[in-house]
Amino acid sequence: EGSILLARTCFPDENLGGDKGHDKLDVAYIVFGDAVPSGVSEKTIDLQALKELGDRDSQSIPKGIGIG
Repeated sequence: EGSILLARTCFPDENLGGDKGHDKLDVAYIVFGDAVPSGVSEKTIDLQALKELGDRDSQSIPKGIGIG
Protein backbone atom coordinates (compact mmCIF):
# COMPACT_ATOMS: atom_id res chain seq x y z
CA GLU A 1 0.00 0.00 0.00
CA GLY A 2 3.05 2.22 0.20
CA SER A 3 3.15 2.33 -3.60
CA ILE A 4 -0.45 3.54 -3.80
CA LEU A 5 0.29 6.22 -1.22
CA LEU A 6 3.41 7.25 -3.14
CA ALA A 7 1.53 7.32 -6.45
CA ARG A 8 -1.28 9.41 -5.01
CA THR A 9 1.22 11.78 -3.43
CA CYS A 10 3.15 12.25 -6.68
CA PHE A 11 0.09 12.42 -8.94
CA PRO A 12 -2.79 13.71 -6.79
CA ASP A 13 -5.02 14.69 -9.72
CA GLU A 14 -4.98 11.29 -11.45
CA ASN A 15 -7.30 9.40 -9.03
CA LEU A 16 -4.90 6.44 -8.86
CA GLY A 17 -5.84 3.20 -7.13
CA GLY A 18 -5.74 -0.58 -7.36
CA ASP A 19 -7.49 -0.63 -10.72
CA LYS A 20 -5.99 2.55 -12.19
CA GLY A 21 -2.24 3.06 -12.34
CA HIS A 22 0.08 5.70 -13.72
CA ASP A 23 0.84 4.92 -17.37
CA LYS A 24 3.51 7.50 -18.19
CA LEU A 25 7.17 6.52 -18.04
CA ASP A 26 8.21 9.27 -15.64
CA VAL A 27 8.52 7.28 -12.43
CA ALA A 28 11.58 5.32 -11.33
CA TYR A 29 11.76 3.08 -8.28
CA ILE A 30 15.21 2.89 -6.77
CA VAL A 31 16.09 0.26 -4.18
CA PHE A 32 19.03 1.00 -1.95
CA GLY A 33 19.51 -2.60 -0.87
CA ASP A 34 20.25 -3.09 2.78
CA ALA A 35 21.37 0.50 3.43
CA VAL A 36 19.43 1.74 6.45
CA PRO A 37 20.43 5.05 8.04
CA SER A 38 20.35 5.51 11.78
CA GLY A 39 16.99 6.78 12.94
CA VAL A 40 15.08 4.39 10.68
CA SER A 41 13.53 1.30 12.20
CA GLU A 42 10.22 -0.51 12.33
CA LYS A 43 8.89 2.20 14.65
CA THR A 44 10.64 5.38 13.54
CA ILE A 45 11.50 7.12 10.27
CA ASP A 46 14.03 9.92 10.16
CA LEU A 47 13.10 11.62 6.89
CA GLN A 48 16.23 13.76 6.82
CA ALA A 49 18.43 10.67 7.18
CA LEU A 50 16.54 8.98 4.32
CA LYS A 51 16.90 12.09 2.16
CA GLU A 52 20.64 12.25 2.80
CA LEU A 53 21.03 8.55 1.94
CA GLY A 54 19.01 8.99 -1.26
CA ASP A 55 20.88 12.14 -2.28
CA ARG A 56 24.25 10.49 -1.69
CA ASP A 57 23.51 7.15 -3.34
CA SER A 58 21.55 8.55 -6.28
CA GLN A 59 24.63 10.38 -7.53
CA SER A 60 25.94 7.05 -8.86
CA ILE A 61 22.82 6.30 -10.95
CA PRO A 62 23.81 8.13 -14.19
CA LYS A 63 27.12 6.28 -14.36
CA GLY A 64 25.42 2.99 -13.52
CA ILE A 65 23.04 3.30 -16.46
CA GLY A 66 25.69 4.58 -18.84
CA ILE A 67 24.84 8.26 -19.12
CA GLY A 68 27.48 9.83 -16.93
